Amino acid sequence: MGKRSLGHLLAEGLGVAQDLAEAERLFQEAADDGDAHARFNLARLWWGKRDPQTVAGLLRSATESGVEEAYGPLGDLLTSMGDGVEAVTWYFRAIPMRVTPTCSTTRSPWRAT
Repeated sequence: MGKRSLGHLLAEGLGVAQDLAEAERLFQEAADDGDAHARFNLARLWWGKRDPQTVAGLLRSATESGVEEAYGPLGDLLTSMGDGVEAVTWYFRAIPMRVTPTCSTTRSPWRAT
């Protein structure tokens, strides 16, 4: 959790100079160590910069590990990739969790955790 937390501070520039490259490295290390929230944060950094299938894979992995905040963004990404059917499934999963889908196909305003 320490790597993910420091990565979050660096990604957001909270109390430190923003350093996306170092945040990415820390998120990747934490994700490799099995941290599902780090996979979610890595997907956030890679959104729009890497292959959408790769980002979707990170989000799916995060959701399978119980990261409910990833439901809406996964729906958004799938919508932008033309897979509205699966996207709706993720939006519906978000409803009982009180996780609000972002419903944005151009950018995703979701925050790191």
